[in-house]
Amino acid sequence: MLLMGRAGYEKLPSKVGSNNGFDGVYVKRGPNGEVEDIIVNESKFNTSKLGKNVDGSKQMDPQWIDKNIEKMVQSKDPEVRKAGNLLQDNIDMIRTKLNRLTPDGVNKWESDPNGWGQ
Repeated sequence: MLLMGRAGYEKLPSKVGSNNGFDGVYVKRGPNGEVEDIIVNESKFNTSKLGKNVDGSKQMDPQWIDKNIEKMVQSKDPEVRKAGNLLQDNIDMIRTKLNRLTPDGVNKWESDPNGWGQ
């Protein structure tokens, strides 16, 4: 995402399987190369809600995040595995954001995972 790049974030590969996993994982590093911030992002259009999983968890719930990180760590793609390990090693830094594209083309960012999709 161009906006995240301008803010100094690097997009990491995060898809597992055909199109599963996080819509975006963005990492910001300090001058010494150490991770300073991590954003896990999901994107929705208009009034679309975050999905519920078979186990009852919802997208962006901590359980869902943990499961996706585990899938990344077990991925056949070495770059996805590397990104999954980075997330696992820095789990306490992860912030979640929902990007909602309105019908008129405006991106709105939401940061309240407890209120999403209700």
